[in-house]
Amino acid sequence: MSAALSSSRSVPSSGSRASRPRSRRRYRGQSTIGKLVLAGPLVDGGRRRGLIAYRVPTMLEAIERASADPMIKAGRMAPEPYEWTIPKGTLK
Repeated sequence: MSAALSSSRSVPSSGSRASRPRSRRRYRGQSTIGKLVLAGPLVDGGRRRGLIAYRVPTMLEAIERASADPMIKAGRMAPEPYEWTIPKGTLK
């Protein structure tokens, strides 16, 4: 199975904090349709990053999904896509 892992780093921005609830709603929707494997914040010494894994067949689709995230669209985060290949059956 291939999945895409999108690590998003914080970007200094004047973007609205209103994008956070919209991101959470988007994650719930992605999960409902079976595309989201995991999503959540990572904090390292006060720096925020996001970690999102999509169950998608191509990196292009993962980039498109990540780019539609309200936090990225608002300029508060910047995507850093990675391919994540895991053994079949690891994730149900």
